[in-house]
Amino acid sequence: MACERIFTFFAVDAGGRPRFETHTLCDTIKTMPEVELGGRRIAVDEQGYLLRFEDWDEEVARALAKKEGLKELAPDMLDALKFMRGYYSRYHFFPIIRAVCKNVHLPKDCITQGFIDPATAWKIAGLPNLGPEMDIFQYGPPD
Repeated sequence: MACERIFTFFAVDAGGRPRFETHTLCDTIKTMPEVELGGRRIAVDEQGYLLRFEDWDEEVARALAKKEGLKELAPDMLDALKFMRGYYSRYHFFPIIRAVCKNVHLPKDCITQGFIDPATAWKIAGLPNLGPEMDIFQYGPPD
């Protein structure tokens, strides 16, 4: 594969001029964390979130769940994950937890019972890392 140049905006220097870092696509791919699943290599970020939405399938979900300490994913939990992915695809936002459970015909606390917290469900669903915004789902709003 030929390496393409990628220019990423980095910062503004003391004189107010933008500085750029130069990376090649090959360098980026070599340094990206990966998870091996059934002979496939899946790119994840430093926290284990998938980098490519299209890499997700049920096998990937089960592997991510295992990495998060869940022994298995029941079919109803897979339904909840699929609903979350569909919702995110359409609205680019996390659905209200009770809406997830209601739409897959589960008790209103299905996410906290099945996945411990919404952020874990988000990760297992193969949705992108929201960075600090995800902390709200895990820890609540800041004081």
